[in-house]
Amino acid sequence: DCKRIQTFTGSHPRPSMANIEAGRKIYDLVDQSTEGDLIIAVISGGGSALLCPTKDECEQGIKLYDLSIKSGAKITELNTLRKHTSLLKGGGLAKIAYPATVIGLIFSDVPGDNFENVASGPTYKDVTTAEDAGNIIKQHNVDEGEFVFNETPKEDKYFEKVHNFVLVSNQTAVIEMQRKSVELGFEAQIVSTELYAPVDEALGQIFSAKKQNTVVLGAGEPKVNILNKSGRGGRNLHMGLTALGKNLIDSDSVFVAFASDGMDNTDSAGAIVDKHTIEKMQKLNLNVNDYLQNFNSYLFFEQTGDLITTGPTGANVSDLMILLNRHQSS
Repeated sequence: DCKRIQTFTGSHPRPSMANIEAGRKIYDLVDQSTEGDLIIAVISGGGSALLCPTKDECEQGIKLYDLSIKSGAKITELNTLRKHTSLLKGGGLAKIAYPATVIGLIFSDVPGDNFENVASGPTYKDVTTAEDAGNIIKQHNVDEGEFVFNETPKEDKYFEKVHNFVLVSNQTAVIEMQRKSVELGFEAQIVSTELYAPVDEALGQIFSAKKQNTVVLGAGEPKVNILNKSGRGGRNLHMGLTALGKNLIDSDSVFVAFASDGMDNTDSAGAIVDKHTIEKMQKLNLNVNDYLQNFNSYLFFEQTGDLITTGPTGANVSDLMILLNRHQSS
């Protein structure tokens, strides 16, 4: 019950007309500011879909999201397109707020340190261009005429009184996991906080760093091309099942991939994969390749009892991966 704060409910990850009212209120509030005003913007993942102040922008946002699902476009590409169809994203909020002072408090769900992509960067000066947006569309063989791309604010004056502070990111999570690993007596190696590669490649990067008494850590959003719709699961569940299918798990290994928001496209955050998973798989006579081909990782891990179920965590700093290798036996 926010007595002093007006709240709105919108849809995510696919925008809807419900998002327009809130977007319009934000636009009007910022547009009315003056040089003596201080604007505090709390910016988190999901803002790209939620922040659309006009019907036209919302409709284009729906098309862009659907395009990204069908084409396998990276989130960075999708956010570039979003920036160039928006009044507020890509530094648009900073321009409209000028000459007021703007404080951006950033909760990043974007892998790595690409903080200008969180919510498509309403308070960051955009380094991409409308031409870049057009090239992305062409690259994915889409009719460019379906979209209208505008240039984002490039003048330095709009950003002179903008101050962005990154409060939480996947680096925050991984560095703390590294600290805890060392505290527990393990060596710890961070392979990457920007794992965007296909699942096979991401697993290769993680497992190539494997050695005794070491915790290998990674974070990102590995890519999965879904070839049919017969199954149920998410990136992390598919990653765990692929590790099984590629025989990467041995008696000394525990592999965990999970969505930090607690929902890996399902009510599960991810799965724990270890020697016990293999034992249960063999006992139940489960064929890993059948489940992989049908993209049905959820059902597989539901049967082995290896799902991680946290419920929604209320936070998102991308997906996180842990490869734990036990102490060397004496």
